[in-house]
Amino acid sequence: MSTAPEVRPQVEAALRGETVHFEYHAGGLVYEIWYAPDSLGQGEIIGFGVDVTEHRRALEERSQSEAFNRRIIESSPDCIQVLDPGGVLAMRYTVRALERP
Repeated sequence: MSTAPEVRPQVEAALRGETVHFEYHAGGLVYEIWYAPDSLGQGEIIGFGVDVTEHRRALEERSQSEAFNRRIIESSPDCIQVLDPGGVLAMRYTVRALERP
């Protein structure tokens, strides 16, 4: 079985007895890959990968949304107050500082 050159260092580390975890990009997809030595000690490794492309995309979208909202709040000259579902003040934001009651 041949090994893709870009993951050869991780395969070699697993063959030396190390457990490795890394990210692999291929064809526009992102995978989290794990390799571990076979517990029988026969010079083999066990590996598996998970496609995390959609998860990473969702994290990036959330990060961009949070940054956008932060810029809006930080540029507002008004005091912004956030109430919890019971109507209790949960957060107050002013131009000078973020305040919590």
